[in-house]
Amino acid sequence: MPSYIKEVPYSPVCEMDFTSAKKKRTQLVERGIMPQAQRVIGTAGAAVATPTSKEKEDFYKLLAKGKQKPAVLSLISEQNTPFVPQQSSANLPKPLT
Repeated sequence: MPSYIKEVPYSPVCEMDFTSAKKKRTQLVERGIMPQAQRVIGTAGAAVATPTSKEKEDFYKLLAKGKQKPAVLSLISEQNTPFVPQQSSANLPKPLT
């Protein structure tokens, strides 16, 4: 609830209309009132150009320069080397097979 609303008036249950939208429409048509709804189909926004491969590369390089490595870089073959597990240099016995 928005902070500027201090009090919400309520109606007793006996005054609430629980009629379905379909039934309400039928009642309006019977009374000679033709309900009309205004629909907004889609929104007009600014067209965004698809980034070029050079722009994508530059973006991934900028991501890679950061302190934390975003997981999306693990999916990019040129940027996934930090995510590949390194072989342990500890002197461990061979695994049992």
